[in-house]
Amino acid sequence: MNIYPDAFDKFVDGELQAWLKDRGAKTLVITGSSTNAAVLYTATSAARMHRYNVVIPMDGVNAATQYEHEYSLHQFTVLPSEANKLFQFTRLSMIKFQ
Repeated sequence: MNIYPDAFDKFVDGELQAWLKDRGAKTLVITGSSTNAAVLYTATSAARMHRYNVVIPMDGVNAATQYEHEYSLHQFTVLPSEANKLFQFTRLSMIKFQ
């Protein structure tokens, strides 16, 4: 099973979507050390293509430079097709699982 493919967008060429669907996922918490690459592309696909609610913990993501980090976060707020309303920003300590 290839749940996490070797691509910036973890939904591409893998089985992540089927795995999440089988488990009834509605909201994804996305973290990573590449806000401007894997986090940006995976979170964007999650919201735009798969219509998940996406939670980004601000202390759970980073990039090589502050500009790359901040610009990537800005991109989530300007997505077309109402997808930007599917994003929430928080801190890791505020996340609770049911």
